[in-house]
Amino acid sequence: MQKGLAVYYNYDVNITDTELIAQINQDGRVNPVFPRGYSASIAFLNLGADLVVGTGMQEIVKLNSFDRHAVNSFGVFSGQKYNYGRGNNSNVNIEGTSLLAGLTTKWFDIKSNLFINGLFFEYGNSNFDFKEEFIGGHKPLVKSQGSGSYAGGGLLGRLNLLDNAYCETSIRAGQTRLDCNRSDLKDPVTGMEAKYNYESLYFGLHLGGGYIHRFSNNLRADFYGKYIYTHQNAKEVVLPTEEKLKFDGINSQRIKLGTRFDYLLNKKIISDIYAGIALDHELDGEVKVTSDTISGINSNLKGSSVAGEFGLTKNIGRFNLDLGLQGYAGNKEGLRGALKVVYTF
Repeated sequence: MQKGLAVYYNYDVNITDTELIAQINQDGRVNPVFPRGYSASIAFLNLGADLVVGTGMQEIVKLNSFDRHAVNSFGVFSGQKYNYGRGNNSNVNIEGTSLLAGLTTKWFDIKSNLFINGLFFEYGNSNFDFKEEFIGGHKPLVKSQGSGSYAGGGLLGRLNLLDNAYCETSIRAGQTRLDCNRSDLKDPVTGMEAKYNYESLYFGLHLGGGYIHRFSNNLRADFYGKYIYTHQNAKEVVLPTEEKLKFDGINSQRIKLGTRFDYLLNKKIISDIYAGIALDHELDGEVKVTSDTISGINSNLKGSSVAGEFGLTKNIGRFNLDLGLQGYAGNKEGLRGALKVVYTF
């Protein structure tokens, strides 16, 4: 049984000779449509984090082959389609595009270890949809959809150590927006749809390290591990029915372990081929939404995914072009294609 948009109750129905009796059998709960939509926001921020700690870090590493005081500008445009949270109660479909652009440079410290750093801007926009199959004590199929975006910036850093080892880090911050603009969930009295929107701040960081093994002058493998943290601030929204919902802050903590192989061709058409595989595990990602009258309902993004990537690069004068494809299977399923351009001053 639904009350307004925010709350529903489970109930039992008893039939007697003269009466039809509906009896509530538990306390009210926040409608699960809302945490499901909220999870789309942190899921898309995580896709942006993957672009920073993956592609962004790879681009600044290319400085190794340039002069000590070289400055690179880089730009990455990607399109992706994912099912995020598959197999748990945060399952949501996301389609979107992301942009990452910035400058990198490098210098040597007193121990002659190479330090690379970068400054970047990031932007992304997405459309999402999901289906909720358990509303109000029965099982109609409720569909909701909306859009989201984020914009921010940050810093990248990498220190190359002795014996082909390295450590790296990044920080990022900005603002995210989510609009849930269409839903089959409606107030049973007024007919109002469950529409809402909000803006919230986010920040994130990552710490990583790895070892590069060279099999030959042309073939090398990068074995790495990364810890990736993303936080989205809490926000309160008011529904069309004047009900208030509090979206608690979300903390996503992921561990990513993998390897990437690079083969240098130096051919006229293709300069380099790369391929890689990684395990991506979400440790947290709890999503909680609370009504002003009812305790909150939780869902989460916990789970493991396997990621594979393949790409080609081409050097044209001061430009380096990179066309890559990445796929996920497991808790996160989908594809991402990316075009990367690097220019050296």
